[in-house]
Amino acid sequence: MSRIFSTLFQNKNFQSVYGNLLVACLGLLNFSLLARSLTKEEFGHWVIFISGSTMLEMIRAGIVQTPLIKFTSGIQNQRFKCEFISTGFIIGLGITMLISGLVLISQLPGINTQTGSGYGLFLKWFPLLFLVSFPRNFYLWNAQGERNFVGIFKSQFATFGLFSGYVIAHYLKSYPVHFLPIAYITSQGINSIWLLFSSNLFRIKYRYFSKKHLHSILNYGKFSMGTMIGGNLLKTADTLIIGLIMNASSVAVFSIALRLTEVFDLLIRSLANNLFPQLSAAANQKKAHTFHLTFKKYTVGVTLIFILIMFFTFYFAEVLIAIVAGSGYFEAVFIFRILVCGCLFIPFYRFSGVALDAINKPAYNFYRILFLLSFNVLGDFLVLLFFQEVWCVAMLTVFVFFLGMLSGMVLTKRAGLNISLRDLIKYPVVNFLRINKVG
Repeated sequence: MSRIFSTLFQNKNFQSVYGNLLVACLGLLNFSLLARSLTKEEFGHWVIFISGSTMLEMIRAGIVQTPLIKFTSGIQNQRFKCEFISTGFIIGLGITMLISGLVLISQLPGINTQTGSGYGLFLKWFPLLFLVSFPRNFYLWNAQGERNFVGIFKSQFATFGLFSGYVIAHYLKSYPVHFLPIAYITSQGINSIWLLFSSNLFRIKYRYFSKKHLHSILNYGKFSMGTMIGGNLLKTADTLIIGLIMNASSVAVFSIALRLTEVFDLLIRSLANNLFPQLSAAANQKKAHTFHLTFKKYTVGVTLIFILIMFFTFYFAEVLIAIVAGSGYFEAVFIFRILVCGCLFIPFYRFSGVALDAINKPAYNFYRILFLLSFNVLGDFLVLLFFQEVWCVAMLTVFVFFLGMLSGMVLTKRAGLNISLRDLIKYPVVNFLRINKVG
């Protein structure tokens, strides 16, 4: 038994999943305690602070993180890696200073009109957060490229563990709300300082800046940033449009159903974090067989796992809704079951996007997300105006997932990847947990 657990904990897929799962649990704990200890107005300010910070972080991560992983994975030339990492660091630092400066300028007298609004907390504390979190985030991006998920977990757990400790104290003692961003920034800052002194990553000679790599990062990053932001908007568009056309009650019901499907999103995101550097390394080393084999193993294996989870969640939908939201939200059961059915299409939809990024086709991925987002937004307005039923939005979401899978098939074929649905159906998933031996 101990040997089984030892093998399991050494598996990169498992490391990525349990790391994200534990961080998600800490996030859920923080969310729950703050919702109970803050007033609605204070909690709203905190949500705006976190949401705004996350959105602007996507700009920095989209431009630097994805190309950094794509172009350095599997590369043995240390000079090339050093130049690319140096260039990525300088670009990331420049973006950090630029966005922080713009937010600071927005607070100058005569410019700032949001001081008394819900954006006050965000405008005051975001520039400092954006600055102190950069070394930590840059370390996480490079660790993903090296598939160092243990290092990622340690950094994430240390940061969010520290903040969770303060949230618990805040729940018990009810400290002033302005201490929250200070505690959040402090937890990020402590981890950044520790990594600056302990990680070999920050001992690189950053004079190796390269204009060639600058162009590579920016040309690739403009598309990966758009994909990242578009993907986030695709997740939130349904809720926003329901709130615009229907009412708050409908938003609450749909949000509960959507929240429960996050188990699928957490799993696919964790495995994609491991898949991307593997596919990038195979593409960089021109190992086409390894590329296709790894893609098939992940897509087939995860689809089979999703089918098992789908059966479980579909059957116990009423119980899950009751546990999460109570008996007042049983109308969310039908919506949840519809959304669960759409999860069958997610593995190929998401992993085909990873494959396109890995073969240096980020534009394909961006235009696909843009098409899906436009279709989803237009479709939401139409079904709500004509049918006035929230479950119709769930049906449309399932169709968007299907379109994502279909467009993935078309674009991967156009990009020169010989990946067909027939090959995936035929492919036997025998050694899925040994996937790290590939590449």
